[in-house]
Amino acid sequence: IYPSDLHIIMIADLPCFMEDEGLYDAICMLPEKHRIAFMMHFWCGKRDGEISAHFGRTTRTIRSWRKTSLERIQDHMRDHSERGDT
Repeated sequence: IYPSDLHIIMIADLPCFMEDEGLYDAICMLPEKHRIAFMMHFWCGKRDGEISAHFGRTTRTIRSWRKTSLERIQDHMRDHSERGDT
């Protein structure tokens, strides 16, 4: 893998490197707060309580954002897979 083959999303000054362009595109299309909450959980290993404190929202809201984000990412990946854009 060459550095030019990687896509980077910065979350709290931490670089999150991705090889998969489709996944990168799907995550980038999320609303900013959802994207940050999603990345904080899955890439940075933060718990819902930490994420909710960061945003000043309830843990229920954070779980909702994550569920919605996962659905949007899955839909995006499925659409691109069906078109052969992976």
